[in-house]
Amino acid sequence: MYKMNPSIFTLLTTKHGPMILSLNDKFQGKGLFAQMKLCSENITSESEINAIKNILKLKRKENGKVVALDIGANFGVFTLEMSNYMKDWGQVLSFEAQEKIYYALCGNVALNNCLNVIVKNLAVGSNTGYIEIPKLNYYRPTNLGSFSIKKEYNMQNIGQNLDYEKNLKKIKSVKLDDITFKNLDFIKLDVEGMEIEVIEGSEKILNKFKPVLLVDFRKIDRDILYKYMKNLNYVGLTTAGNQPDLDILFFHKEDPCLEQFLKENPKCYKIF
Repeated sequence: MYKMNPSIFTLLTTKHGPMILSLNDKFQGKGLFAQMKLCSENITSESEINAIKNILKLKRKENGKVVALDIGANFGVFTLEMSNYMKDWGQVLSFEAQEKIYYALCGNVALNNCLNVIVKNLAVGSNTGYIEIPKLNYYRPTNLGSFSIKKEYNMQNIGQNLDYEKNLKKIKSVKLDDITFKNLDFIKLDVEGMEIEVIEGSEKILNKFKPVLLVDFRKIDRDILYKYMKNLNYVGLTTAGNQPDLDILFFHKEDPCLEQFLKENPKCYKIF
């Protein structure tokens, strides 16, 4: 007799389209119902998504075809939003290091007919090769979006203990400077403590294409991040979102879209 595996993933109708999500994914200490609310009402990312769409619109006026990266895509809310917004004039390249979440991300891309998206099961960092990450138990309630693949100074309790020395899994890692881009306009970066490493591995393309970045810095030293971006001739802007202390926009000083973005988004202002 066939015996079904315990249910982990489910299909939900969300504000972003149909999405495969984890029944065990915790959000701010809560369970699936909070995750459903997150996707159906867009309670934490609406301001960021609106800012991104405005940036993509300005980049389209400047360059025509737009290329955006979603690094740390998770289940794909930002990927789906950018893909649908740029349906006929842009491309999204999404990276997700967790293999099981990557499968769900691919499903979400397919379910929403996002034909302008390429998904990669890769970690992004300062080197190209392999890294070892802790194995997760996906049957246990866990804040999957807060899983740090490397042990960082500001670790968060995600619902299960992680061993960064034993019981590890080897995964592929890449630095962006080793990827060939014809153009690059925008990078959304949320990699749970590895943000600075990603930027270190991206200096060539940042200098060449000068893309706008949206960076989550809740698990890194923001002073180090600011110093690094200043050295790359970037200025920092608040997203003026529901959690403005967690995300920051970076525009290159020479970006012709900077002043227009500030005019169209008066709640966003320069931090440095």
